[in-house]
Amino acid sequence: MVELNQEGGSVSWFGVKRNFKWKELEVITYGDIGVVRGERWEGIFFSNKALTPKGKRMTTIERIYFSLNIFEQFFVIFNDEKEKEQIMNLLKEWDVNVTTDRDFAQRKEHERILEEKTKMREERKRLYEESKKRKR
Repeated sequence: MVELNQEGGSVSWFGVKRNFKWKELEVITYGDIGVVRGERWEGIFFSNKALTPKGKRMTTIERIYFSLNIFEQFFVIFNDEKEKEQIMNLLKEWDVNVTTDRDFAQRKEHERILEEKTKMREERKRLYEESKKRKR
């Protein structure tokens, strides 16, 4: 279980508890946590290490693998949009710097553009159908 507060928070697992302060965490990243049965999970990844043992930036898979030690890396997964807004607003209020994962941001932007194009295509189709009806 993860509890967050203005000073930092705590991670509890089977009766073992570790407290942390925000300044102890090198990585606080918003993005994809994983994909289960085709459904993407969004959340925040917290880690006291910014790089893998080989000195590279962690990918989502590596984050999951390295998070097996839940007292060094852990996730907060959002259940819905309301909960996401609540947590993100609290972190902002507490001056916690949450970065957005680059790959996640690119995918979100791509999805937004596709949605916009689809709406425009549907609008053009509707206008075309209306013009055909007027010509009859």
